[in-house]
Amino acid sequence: TNDNKQPGYILKKHIVKFLTFWIFPEILRKYAARRLRWRLGIGAQPETLAEHLNYQRHIKQARKEAATKNIFAYRIVSLGSDCFSRTIPTLWGVKPRKRQGEPGCPFDLSTNFLSGIVRNIEEDFANYFNTLHFNGRFWEIARSNTVFSHENDCGPNDENTVRKRFSGRIDNFRRALADVRPALFVHHFIRGLNDATPDETARLLNRLWQLLNDKRCGLPFRLLVVDHCNYIPAAELIPQICLFAPDYLPETYVWNYPEYRMSAAGLRFETEFIEISQKLINQMKTDKKSVPEPAVSAD
Repeated sequence: TNDNKQPGYILKKHIVKFLTFWIFPEILRKYAARRLRWRLGIGAQPETLAEHLNYQRHIKQARKEAATKNIFAYRIVSLGSDCFSRTIPTLWGVKPRKRQGEPGCPFDLSTNFLSGIVRNIEEDFANYFNTLHFNGRFWEIARSNTVFSHENDCGPNDENTVRKRFSGRIDNFRRALADVRPALFVHHFIRGLNDATPDETARLLNRLWQLLNDKRCGLPFRLLVVDHCNYIPAAELIPQICLFAPDYLPETYVWNYPEYRMSAAGLRFETEFIEISQKLINQMKTDKKSVPEPAVSAD
Protein backbone atom coordinates (compact mmCIF):
# COMPACT_ATOMS: atom_id res chain seq x y z
CA THR A 1 0.00 0.00 0.00
CA ASN A 2 1.04 3.62 -0.64
CA ASP A 3 -0.83 4.94 2.41
CA ASN A 4 2.33 5.97 4.23
CA LYS A 5 3.28 8.21 1.28
CA GLN A 6 0.09 10.23 1.44
CA PRO A 7 0.24 13.82 2.79
CA GLY A 8 -0.38 14.00 6.52
CA TYR A 9 -0.31 10.21 6.94
CA ILE A 10 1.55 10.25 10.28
CA LEU A 11 -0.70 12.96 11.71
CA LYS A 12 -3.86 11.15 10.61
CA LYS A 13 -2.53 7.90 12.03
CA HIS A 14 -2.05 9.52 15.46
CA ILE A 15 -5.50 11.11 15.26
CA VAL A 16 -7.02 7.67 14.71
CA LYS A 17 -5.19 6.25 17.73
CA PHE A 18 -6.25 9.19 19.91
CA LEU A 19 -9.91 8.87 18.94
CA THR A 20 -10.16 5.09 19.33
CA PHE A 21 -7.81 4.07 22.17
CA TRP A 22 -10.67 4.02 24.70
CA ILE A 23 -12.93 1.61 22.77
CA PHE A 24 -13.37 -1.88 24.21
CA PRO A 25 -13.48 -4.77 23.41
CA GLU A 26 -10.43 -4.89 21.16
CA ILE A 27 -12.33 -6.14 18.10
CA LEU A 28 -14.55 -3.03 18.19
CA ARG A 29 -11.55 -0.74 18.65
CA LYS A 30 -9.73 -2.23 15.66
CA TYR A 31 -12.84 -2.07 13.51
CA ALA A 32 -13.52 1.55 14.47
CA ALA A 33 -9.89 2.45 13.73
CA ARG A 34 -10.03 0.86 10.31
CA ARG A 35 -13.22 2.69 9.38
CA LEU A 36 -11.76 5.98 10.58
CA ARG A 37 -8.55 5.41 8.58
CA TRP A 38 -10.70 4.79 5.51
CA ARG A 39 -12.70 7.97 6.16
CA LEU A 40 -9.44 9.93 6.45
CA GLY A 41 -8.16 8.47 3.17
CA ILE A 42 -5.29 6.41 4.60
CA GLY A 43 -6.78 2.92 4.43
CA ALA A 44 -8.95 0.56 2.37
CA GLN A 45 -12.69 0.48 2.94
CA PRO A 46 -13.34 -2.18 5.61
CA GLU A 47 -16.01 -4.83 5.70
CA THR A 48 -19.02 -4.36 7.97
CA LEU A 49 -18.73 -5.65 11.53
CA ALA A 50 -21.37 -8.30 10.81
CA GLU A 51 -19.42 -9.51 7.77
CA HIS A 52 -16.22 -9.62 9.83
CA LEU A 53 -17.77 -11.71 12.60
CA ASN A 54 -19.42 -14.07 10.09
CA TYR A 55 -16.16 -14.54 8.18
CA GLN A 56 -14.19 -15.27 11.35
CA ARG A 57 -16.81 -17.80 12.44
CA HIS A 58 -16.35 -19.72 9.18
CA ILE A 59 -12.55 -19.55 9.43
CA LYS A 60 -12.58 -20.90 13.00
CA GLN A 61 -14.89 -23.76 12.00
CA ALA A 62 -12.71 -24.62 9.00
CA ARG A 63 -9.55 -24.66 11.12
CA LYS A 64 -11.28 -26.85 13.69
CA GLU A 65 -12.19 -29.36 11.00
CA ALA A 66 -8.71 -29.20 9.45
CA ALA A 67 -7.16 -29.94 12.85
CA THR A 68 -8.74 -33.41 12.70
CA LYS A 69 -6.95 -34.19 9.43
CA ASN A 70 -3.32 -34.75 8.53
CA ILE A 71 -2.43 -31.62 6.57
CA PHE A 72 1.14 -32.89 6.27
CA ALA A 73 0.05 -35.87 4.14
CA TYR A 74 0.00 -33.74 0.99
CA ARG A 75 1.47 -30.55 -0.44
CA ILE A 76 -0.27 -27.39 -1.65
CA VAL A 77 2.20 -25.45 -3.81
CA SER A 78 1.63 -21.94 -5.13
CA LEU A 79 2.17 -21.16 -8.81
CA GLY A 80 1.37 -17.45 -8.50
CA SER A 81 0.22 -15.10 -9.88
CA ASP A 82 0.27 -13.55 -6.41
CA CYS A 83 0.16 -14.69 -2.78
CA PHE A 84 -3.50 -15.89 -2.85
CA SER A 85 -2.46 -19.49 -3.52
CA ARG A 86 -0.43 -19.66 -0.33
CA THR A 87 -2.31 -17.22 1.91
CA ILE A 88 -5.87 -18.55 1.60
CA PRO A 89 -5.13 -22.29 2.11
CA THR A 90 -2.98 -21.36 5.11
CA LEU A 91 -5.65 -19.07 6.55
CA TRP A 92 -8.30 -21.79 6.25
CA GLY A 93 -6.05 -24.37 7.90
CA VAL A 94 -5.57 -26.80 5.00
CA LYS A 95 -1.93 -25.82 4.41
CA PRO A 96 0.68 -25.73 7.23
CA ARG A 97 2.07 -22.41 8.40
CA LYS A 98 5.70 -21.38 8.23
CA ARG A 99 6.08 -21.97 11.98
CA GLN A 100 4.83 -25.52 11.40
CA GLY A 101 7.72 -26.12 9.03
CA GLU A 102 6.09 -25.30 5.70
CA PRO A 103 8.88 -24.16 3.34
CA GLY A 104 8.49 -21.07 1.18
CA CYS A 105 8.61 -21.36 -2.62
CA PRO A 106 9.43 -18.70 -5.24
CA PHE A 107 5.83 -17.98 -6.32
CA ASP A 108 4.39 -17.75 -2.80
CA LEU A 109 4.97 -14.12 -1.92
CA SER A 110 5.69 -12.41 -5.22
CA THR A 111 3.74 -11.30 -8.26
CA ASN A 112 4.42 -13.15 -11.50
CA PHE A 113 3.15 -13.09 -15.07
CA LEU A 114 1.93 -16.53 -16.18
CA SER A 115 4.37 -16.51 -19.10
CA GLY A 116 7.24 -15.92 -16.66
CA ILE A 117 6.12 -18.75 -14.38
CA VAL A 118 6.04 -21.19 -17.30
CA ARG A 119 9.41 -19.99 -18.61
CA ASN A 120 11.16 -20.29 -15.24
CA ILE A 121 9.85 -23.81 -14.59
CA GLU A 122 10.71 -24.84 -18.14
CA GLU A 123 14.28 -23.57 -17.68
CA ASP A 124 14.50 -25.00 -14.15
CA PHE A 125 15.17 -21.40 -13.03
CA ALA A 126 18.54 -21.36 -14.82
CA ASN A 127 18.08 -17.71 -15.85
CA TYR A 128 15.82 -16.69 -13.00
CA PHE A 129 17.93 -13.79 -11.71
CA ASN A 130 18.73 -12.32 -15.12
CA THR A 131 17.65 -8.65 -15.20
CA LEU A 132 17.21 -8.57 -11.40
CA HIS A 133 17.18 -4.93 -10.30
CA PHE A 134 15.76 -2.55 -7.70
CA ASN A 135 12.98 -0.36 -9.14
CA GLY A 136 13.09 2.27 -6.40
CA ARG A 137 10.60 0.44 -4.21
CA PHE A 138 10.89 -3.31 -4.82
CA TRP A 139 13.31 -5.78 -6.33
CA GLU A 140 12.01 -7.14 -9.62
CA ILE A 141 12.99 -9.27 -12.61
CA ALA A 142 12.03 -7.57 -15.85
CA ARG A 143 12.60 -10.67 -17.99
CA SER A 144 9.78 -12.64 -16.33
CA ASN A 145 7.70 -9.73 -14.98
CA THR A 146 8.37 -10.83 -11.40
CA VAL A 147 8.08 -8.39 -8.50
CA PHE A 148 9.22 -9.25 -4.95
CA SER A 149 6.55 -7.09 -3.34
CA HIS A 150 6.80 -8.70 0.11
CA GLU A 151 10.55 -8.34 0.64
CA ASN A 152 10.18 -5.02 2.44
CA ASP A 153 13.43 -5.52 4.35
CA CYS A 154 15.49 -5.54 1.14
CA GLY A 155 16.67 -2.15 -0.07
CA PRO A 156 18.81 -1.16 -3.06
CA ASN A 157 21.98 -2.59 -1.47
CA ASP A 158 20.52 -6.01 -0.62
CA GLU A 159 20.83 -7.85 -3.92
CA ASN A 160 22.80 -10.70 -2.33
CA THR A 161 20.07 -11.16 0.27
CA VAL A 162 17.39 -11.37 -2.41
CA ARG A 163 19.41 -13.85 -4.44
CA LYS A 164 20.14 -16.07 -1.44
CA ARG A 165 16.55 -15.95 -0.16
CA PHE A 166 14.98 -16.87 -3.49
CA SER A 167 17.65 -19.44 -4.33
CA GLY A 168 16.50 -21.24 -1.17
CA ARG A 169 12.86 -20.95 -2.20
CA ILE A 170 13.69 -22.33 -5.64
CA ASP A 171 15.37 -25.33 -4.00
CA ASN A 172 12.23 -25.80 -1.90
CA PHE A 173 10.13 -25.78 -5.06
CA ARG A 174 12.33 -28.42 -6.66
CA ARG A 175 11.95 -30.57 -3.55
CA ALA A 176 8.17 -30.12 -3.75
CA LEU A 177 8.23 -31.36 -7.35
CA ALA A 178 10.09 -34.49 -6.22
CA ASP A 179 8.04 -35.03 -3.03
CA VAL A 180 6.27 -38.41 -3.05
CA ARG A 181 3.24 -36.93 -1.30
CA PRO A 182 0.26 -35.88 -3.45
CA ALA A 183 0.79 -32.29 -4.62
CA LEU A 184 -1.86 -29.72 -5.45
CA PHE A 185 -0.42 -26.89 -7.55
CA VAL A 186 -2.55 -23.73 -7.50
CA HIS A 187 -2.38 -20.88 -9.99
CA HIS A 188 -4.44 -17.79 -9.17
CA PHE A 189 -4.97 -16.11 -12.52
CA ILE A 190 -5.01 -12.31 -12.54
CA ARG A 191 -5.72 -10.56 -15.81
CA GLY A 192 -3.46 -7.62 -14.92
CA LEU A 193 -0.55 -10.05 -14.53
CA ASN A 194 -0.96 -11.59 -17.94
CA ASP A 195 0.15 -10.39 -21.37
CA ALA A 196 -1.48 -13.14 -23.43
CA THR A 197 -4.80 -13.47 -25.24
CA PRO A 198 -7.37 -15.92 -23.81
CA ASP A 199 -6.35 -18.67 -26.26
CA GLU A 200 -2.65 -18.03 -25.62
CA THR A 201 -3.33 -18.15 -21.88
CA ALA A 202 -4.98 -21.55 -22.24
CA ARG A 203 -1.97 -22.82 -24.20
CA LEU A 204 0.37 -21.53 -21.48
CA LEU A 205 -1.65 -23.37 -18.83
CA ASN A 206 -1.64 -26.56 -20.90
CA ARG A 207 2.14 -26.22 -21.17
CA LEU A 208 2.35 -25.65 -17.42
CA TRP A 209 0.46 -28.88 -16.75
CA GLN A 210 2.77 -30.79 -19.10
CA LEU A 211 5.85 -29.41 -17.35
CA LEU A 212 4.49 -30.47 -13.97
CA ASN A 213 3.63 -33.89 -15.34
CA ASP A 214 7.15 -34.34 -16.70
CA LYS A 215 8.80 -33.21 -13.48
CA ARG A 216 6.53 -35.22 -11.18
CA CYS A 217 7.59 -38.45 -12.97
CA GLY A 218 4.38 -40.33 -12.21
CA LEU A 219 3.85 -38.94 -8.72
CA PRO A 220 0.24 -37.85 -8.02
CA PHE A 221 -0.55 -34.18 -8.63
CA ARG A 222 -3.33 -31.85 -9.73
CA LEU A 223 -3.27 -28.36 -11.24
CA LEU A 224 -6.03 -26.04 -10.01
CA VAL A 225 -6.47 -22.74 -11.85
CA VAL A 226 -8.55 -20.05 -10.14
CA ASP A 227 -9.93 -17.49 -12.58
CA HIS A 228 -12.33 -15.03 -10.96
CA CYS A 229 -11.95 -12.79 -14.05
CA ASN A 230 -13.62 -15.42 -16.28
CA TYR A 231 -10.91 -14.79 -18.86
CA ILE A 232 -9.68 -18.31 -19.64
CA PRO A 233 -11.65 -20.34 -22.26
CA ALA A 234 -12.38 -23.62 -20.50
CA ALA A 235 -12.87 -25.45 -23.80
CA GLU A 236 -9.24 -24.75 -24.74
CA LEU A 237 -7.81 -26.34 -21.60
CA ILE A 238 -6.81 -29.99 -21.45
CA PRO A 239 -9.20 -32.01 -19.27
CA GLN A 240 -6.52 -32.71 -16.66
CA ILE A 241 -6.63 -29.06 -15.52
CA CYS A 242 -9.27 -28.10 -12.96
CA LEU A 243 -10.61 -24.60 -13.67
CA PHE A 244 -12.52 -22.76 -10.94
CA ALA A 245 -14.16 -19.69 -12.52
CA PRO A 246 -17.04 -18.37 -10.38
CA ASP A 247 -19.47 -15.96 -12.02
CA TYR A 248 -20.89 -14.28 -8.93
CA LEU A 249 -18.04 -11.92 -8.01
CA PRO A 250 -18.17 -8.21 -8.89
CA GLU A 251 -15.88 -6.98 -11.67
CA THR A 252 -14.06 -4.81 -9.13
CA TYR A 253 -13.27 -7.80 -6.87
CA VAL A 254 -9.80 -7.77 -5.31
CA TRP A 255 -9.26 -10.82 -3.15
CA ASN A 256 -7.17 -9.16 -0.41
CA TYR A 257 -9.50 -6.16 0.10
CA PRO A 258 -11.62 -6.84 3.22
CA GLU A 259 -14.69 -5.15 1.74
CA TYR A 260 -14.73 -7.84 -0.97
CA ARG A 261 -13.23 -10.84 0.85
CA MET A 262 -15.63 -10.77 3.75
CA SER A 263 -18.74 -10.02 1.74
CA ALA A 264 -21.20 -12.85 1.12
CA ALA A 265 -19.78 -13.37 -2.39
CA GLY A 266 -16.18 -13.27 -1.18
CA LEU A 267 -16.86 -15.79 1.57
CA ARG A 268 -18.58 -18.09 -0.91
CA PHE A 269 -15.60 -17.77 -3.26
CA GLU A 270 -13.05 -18.77 -0.62
CA THR A 271 -15.28 -21.56 0.76
CA GLU A 272 -15.76 -23.11 -2.68
CA PHE A 273 -12.04 -22.78 -3.45
CA ILE A 274 -11.18 -24.70 -0.26
CA GLU A 275 -13.83 -27.35 -0.99
CA ILE A 276 -12.49 -27.88 -4.52
CA SER A 277 -8.91 -28.05 -3.19
CA GLN A 278 -9.85 -30.72 -0.66
CA LYS A 279 -11.76 -32.68 -3.30
CA LEU A 280 -8.69 -32.74 -5.57
CA ILE A 281 -6.46 -33.77 -2.66
CA ASN A 282 -8.81 -36.65 -1.85
CA GLN A 283 -8.74 -37.73 -5.50
CA MET A 284 -4.95 -37.90 -5.39
CA LYS A 285 -5.05 -40.04 -2.26
CA THR A 286 -7.23 -42.48 -4.19
CA ASP A 287 -4.85 -42.33 -7.15
CA LYS A 288 -1.93 -43.11 -4.85
CA LYS A 289 -3.70 -46.13 -3.37
CA SER A 290 -4.54 -47.44 -6.84
CA VAL A 291 -0.87 -47.55 -7.87
CA PRO A 292 0.43 -51.12 -7.30
CA GLU A 293 3.33 -51.56 -4.93
CA PRO A 294 6.60 -52.56 -6.63
CA ALA A 295 7.21 -56.28 -6.67
CA VAL A 296 9.61 -57.59 -4.05
CA SER A 297 12.24 -59.97 -5.36
CA ALA A 298 12.44 -63.39 -3.71
CA ASP A 299 16.22 -63.44 -4.13
